[in-house]
Amino acid sequence: MNDKKPFLVLFPGGWGNRTPELVEWWFRHVISHFSDHYQIVTITYAGKNMDEYIHHSLDQLKEIPDGSRVICYSMGTQIARGVAQKRPKLFRKAVFISGLETFGIRLAVLFAGVCIGIIPFLRTLFGQPLTFDTIEQCRRIFFTGKDEHTPDASIQKFMSQRIVPEPARVVLRLALPFLRKRMKPLPCPVLAIVPKNDFFVQNAQYPGESIKRIDIPGNHALLCYKENRLKNELDRIGLWLEN
Repeated sequence: MNDKKPFLVLFPGGWGNRTPELVEWWFRHVISHFSDHYQIVTITYAGKNMDEYIHHSLDQLKEIPDGSRVICYSMGTQIARGVAQKRPKLFRKAVFISGLETFGIRLAVLFAGVCIGIIPFLRTLFGQPLTFDTIEQCRRIFFTGKDEHTPDASIQKFMSQRIVPEPARVVLRLALPFLRKRMKPLPCPVLAIVPKNDFFVQNAQYPGESIKRIDIPGNHALLCYKENRLKNELDRIGLWLEN
């Protein structure tokens, strides 16, 4: 790690965080856009709960200097907050893309998710990892929006190749009010990119964090958009991280 380029750390969300290859696929457009200017560090998660995810992340960041930049997708905001509690000077600036709030998932979102997939949720209550049973469940979580026309075949491929079941204890600590693991706010300035049709965070608020919020068209599958569709947002993120 002797390259003089600054570091950019990428924290993935749920269902796509177990291997470097999977994380690199989810962040492929981000990596392509920023690799000339930053040393990219992709974080993977290991374990069966959020504390283990955070511990594993800290192990991967031992050689990363304080003052680095970070981009967090979805659940990745919670893991980054947990890392920052142990290393408060690690991140100089942060970007949330569909980033969860400090307490995790809102109760209204939990109820909506149960309505979409009661059987997957019941399995999770009994300790089974959370995943999707049908294309329609995946569509309504990731590909919401009246202008979204993702074919069933594309969603089926997405489910079979890019979705890995998330451990029950992770999901329950994000979603159930009496089990939620509330994180301390991230101590550095944050740019929050919030897609207007995002199932999880369209109504998100980030009290206690120094947030510049930008609402944009899109849904929870924002990172999967074609690179040219993301260019304006990636350029905006680049300016934020540099200044």
